Amino acid sequence: MKKHILYLIAPFVLLVAGCQKEVSYEAGKNVSHGSLQDDGTGDCLPKNVNGVYTAGTALAPATNTIVVQVDVATAGSYTIYSDTVNGYYFRASGTFGTTGLNTVTLKGNGTPLTSNTDNFAITYDTTVCFVSVDVLPAGSNGAATFSINCNYPAVNGVYTVGTALGSTNTIVFNVDVTAIGTYNVTTTAVDGMTFSSGAGAFASTGTQILTLTGAGTPTTAGAFNVTITAGSSTVTIPITVSSITSVDYFPRTTNSNWSYEYDDDPTDSLLRKVIAPPHSALGNSYTIFMADYGSGFDSSGYYRKASTDYYEYFDAGNFIGFDNPLWAEYIFLKDATKNTTWNSPAFAGTVTPPGQSLTVRFKYTVLEKDISVSLTTSGSCLPVTYNNVIIIEEKYEQLNGGTWIDVTPVVGYGKSYYARNIGLIKYEFIDTDLSDGDDSYKQELRHHQVF
Repeated sequence: MKKHILYLIAPFVLLVAGCQKEVSYEAGKNVSHGSLQDDGTGDCLPKNVNGVYTAGTALAPATNTIVVQVDVATAGSYTIYSDTVNGYYFRASGTFGTTGLNTVTLKGNGTPLTSNTDNFAITYDTTVCFVSVDVLPAGSNGAATFSINCNYPAVNGVYTVGTALGSTNTIVFNVDVTAIGTYNVTTTAVDGMTFSSGAGAFASTGTQILTLTGAGTPTTAGAFNVTITAGSSTVTIPITVSSITSVDYFPRTTNSNWSYEYDDDPTDSLLRKVIAPPHSALGNSYTIFMADYGSGFDSSGYYRKASTDYYEYFDAGNFIGFDNPLWAEYIFLKDATKNTTWNSPAFAGTVTPPGQSLTVRFKYTVLEKDISVSLTTSGSCLPVTYNNVIIIEEKYEQLNGGTWIDVTPVVGYGKSYYARNIGLIKYEFIDTDLSDGDDSYKQELRHHQVF
């Protein structure tokens, strides 16, 4: 976690109406309630469109389907439906027997009229999400010709021993399509995991995005290579399966490592890793993190977790700019609800020049909890989406005449983004005093392995 040395001298619903009107006639009072799941942009999860769609060819309800996921709050009967677009639509009805996440398959009906990319609005209860379907021109039922043009596909989701892969476990990459037609990409099983695009079709040539959705359950922790053969090309990508089964926003397992880059510059990078020997201080045991900014590894922090609180043991004197070292610990992260705030202990020391005594503390706020954040770095051809992210704001205060004064306007502040069971994925330093010659910067995760 790269930080600047601070010298604190200052005293101070979109409603979508489709062509098809849906009327529900569920009997009795046991009607379910809940919400469709989406990726944060409004697109349905999972984005599984099955079957081939060709202009002038009637859909087969058994194979032309859309799969969606529903978070059921109240069990009971349901109807999930799309609007009618280009002559066809999707629909499913039944009963949810349990609450929580349920997967539903909507069956296609009708006949596509023309070749097109059709955007459907899927409706359930009071929620709407969107799915696009590619329709091939009439008579084009052959296989597409395409190749992967991305050496580093985006790997999304968390992979944990004993936890089944779901809609968030995806591999996304670009392909160059030279001839339209059908496709179906499936990987071989690795550590109990497979990835598949499902049957589909490319309705146009050029660069297209292909998404493979994971299935199966990992059995062993470690680093594994998944080989994807798509069209005329093959690419192998690493996936790390973790042994972490509990919620952990800042993993500290031995050999785990994270690679970052600064301000989208692939040559300005940082590699952090966890080593085995612990560090003892203040009657506690801390995990040691090492960091390499390009000139070799050196110690970069000592961390521990107690209940839902995460502590760093650090030299506050060096960090703030005191004359003398001041080793202490503070809570830098809490697994807490949005808008939760807390303060670090007060750190007191002197700064020479001008020989001024200072007392400083850090103020933290949970800005967001369990949101999705997408990052694009030089190590990925497409954005990587991290789910269950907590954002922590770090500001600074100085004690002045018995009153704590916010000095953020002078020294700036930080925002840290932590993804569940992955760790720090992004850090932003916001320089609020543009006259001092310093700059804001961002640090973003490029690759990670959590064991």
